[in-house]
Amino acid sequence: MIKDGMGHYIEYDVYDPTVITAEGDILNGKWEGEVKGFLPREGLKYAEVYKNGVLVSGLSADSLGNEYKYSENKTGPIFKDGMEAFYKYVLRNLRYPASAQEKRIGGKAFIKFQVDTDGNASNFINTNYVNAVLAQEAIRVIKAAGTWMPGRVKGKPVNMFLNIPFNFAVN
Repeated sequence: MIKDGMGHYIEYDVYDPTVITAEGDILNGKWEGEVKGFLPREGLKYAEVYKNGVLVSGLSADSLGNEYKYSENKTGPIFKDGMEAFYKYVLRNLRYPASAQEKRIGGKAFIKFQVDTDGNASNFINTNYVNAVLAQEAIRVIKAAGTWMPGRVKGKPVNMFLNIPFNFAVN
């Protein structure tokens, strides 16, 4: 139904081709006007408005009837006071473990963790297998930081993973 970047577009679920996941008009190869859709795995129905391919506004509803307004399709978890505040917090609270300093062990710890819909951090993973003592210190700092603002999909809070690097440089 699309010709020369214009027309009406219907997108079907890859796992169930009888389910329409998005439908709307395309202009110059981009969404234009109202787009309606459904995210089966999240259980969200949504309606969005696009202008020149840019999302202007959206409204989604879950199976319980809870509605969520949004202006971005997906956002990741963010520290409650913003990521700049988180990095300042890390600078004030991260301690180079004495045992690692003595052995001149350094490196970058990449810590992946989940932020749930209530903003709690859990499920910590040392993704690059840096020295365990360094990873434990990074995890300690994240745990002590408090709550986060959860990630969102079409406005609805969802459990989402975040990966943050911590640099331990040997002087």
